Amino acid sequence: MRCIDVLPLSLYKYTTQVSFFNLCHPYYYICKLKIRFNSEHLDMALTSKLETELEFKSSADKVYSIISSQNYHVANASDTVHEVEVHEGDWQTTGSVKLWKFTVEGNVETFKEKVEVDNANKKVTLTALEGHCLDLYKTYKVIYQVVPKSEGGSVKVTIEYEKLNENVPPPTKYIDFIVNLFKDIDAHALKA
Repeated sequence: MRCIDVLPLSLYKYTTQVSFFNLCHPYYYICKLKIRFNSEHLDMALTSKLETELEFKSSADKVYSIISSQNYHVANASDTVHEVEVHEGDWQTTGSVKLWKFTVEGNVETFKEKVEVDNANKKVTLTALEGHCLDLYKTYKVIYQVVPKSEGGSVKVTIEYEKLNENVPPPTKYIDFIVNLFKDIDAHALKA
């Protein structure tokens, strides 16, 4: 599912916002996808970030627990995630290293990450150590921040990256993957 059209990167700063409804899911979702490309120069930037914010129906504490310390539930929640393994440390400690195997756009990929957990701000940062994303990006970092609301909550997702060269596209396929993944996590948390 492609939820955005990316404008030319020749613009110095811009923000695109698109909303879509997923009426196929038992719960209605509104996804506001904001994309910001920031550059210090008027030419094409190699370092940038993508941002999106998603609302969910389940408890913010449950969703935060799954993404911060219970990643082993994600493979049960989503058909696109095949396996999550701890390589160093454990499931919840800052500095732990995990390996994910998942399918994005029909291709099986891996992502080896180093985790930073900030429980006070309900924030999890995943820094890529190895994986398919590093075939295109020199650096790649995913930041999740859960925001509780009176009913359910939202999660702000930021992907910070540096392209290997100016011909590399922004990692929108990973934003699409994350949007769908959080829908699956929300549905799983509501059943639990």
